[in-house]
Amino acid sequence: TAMMQGEKLAGRPMELVAEALKSDPKHQKSLALAATAAMQAGERDNAVKLWRALQSQFLPASPDYQQIGNILAQLGEQPPAGAPEPAASGPTTGARPQAASPADPSAVVRGQVALSPAALQQLKKQPLPDAAVLFILAKAVDGPPMPLAVLRLPVADLVAGRMLPFQLDDTQAMSPQLQLSKFRQVSVEARISMNGNAIRQPGDWSAAKSPVTVGKEAVPLQIEPAPAR
Repeated sequence: TAMMQGEKLAGRPMELVAEALKSDPKHQKSLALAATAAMQAGERDNAVKLWRALQSQFLPASPDYQQIGNILAQLGEQPPAGAPEPAASGPTTGARPQAASPADPSAVVRGQVALSPAALQQLKKQPLPDAAVLFILAKAVDGPPMPLAVLRLPVADLVAGRMLPFQLDDTQAMSPQLQLSKFRQVSVEARISMNGNAIRQPGDWSAAKSPVTVGKEAVPLQIEPAPAR
């Protein structure tokens, strides 16, 4: 029921989930699948919203409520006032990661991101849409496609021509099994989503660097406009 995190969801399966939720917004399996897909896509806020909607259907003392509480804790969410603390997950080993600090303070990727001269020039002709959002993420060079860490930031500083510093670490992980501290080399991408969607779309602006050694080097990224189609 609640824990569907191991599945990779995209395309037709998600269309079916969306249809199920349209007819029944409280459908438990569909909520779990949609929340899992949001986590896989790096859409933290949407994942939290969906897990909360599912959790509200269970009693606080129930295993399902506790299990969802564990997932929300991994996403950096605090339990509601008066709710029991989530129990440690069975399959995972070691302490549950806390949102306050990385599991390994040295396992960070720091850098700066800015718009390229070409991107700034293009902004003079056509400003970014109001829905535009900056995503900065790290993925394993040789590993699963799910991001190890994700940042979602406003684009105002970039549009103003300023350089934006960033830091990626274990507190931004989507899963306790997939963290920066578990990988030596990653690829780092900065992407401006024109519609605020964490999933890459045609027309998004981006910059990437790979491989990057975790904790060893600063990452300068210069976002280029999408190539003309």
